[in-house]
Amino acid sequence: MECRFDIVTTMHRTNRSKRVPRPAEQDDHIRIRVRPYADLARFFPGEGRIRVIEAPAGSTVGDLLDAHGLDESRRLTLGINDVLASRATKLRDGDTLEVLVPMSGGMGAS
Repeated sequence: MECRFDIVTTMHRTNRSKRVPRPAEQDDHIRIRVRPYADLARFFPGEGRIRVIEAPAGSTVGDLLDAHGLDESRRLTLGINDVLASRATKLRDGDTLEVLVPMSGGMGAS
């Protein structure tokens, strides 16, 4: 099965509570907002902090990441609508996906 992910529009600032509008005739596709942090923005086309991506209905977070060059070898922290998620999490129309590189470190004992 070939998955096609298209960028729909670029959004700079948006109210997180608003769902992304979608034409009724596109029931086989969903629109999700992707918020890539740091250098991960280069994997998602467009400009601005949030990009709207169209994906086939039934897609998972992993499907979307794979389609954008972020395979399972890349360690990522993922969130859907402010809740931790995994690559297996199913995407729903209007979801907001946050993609972060995990951080480590802090102050060590002297």
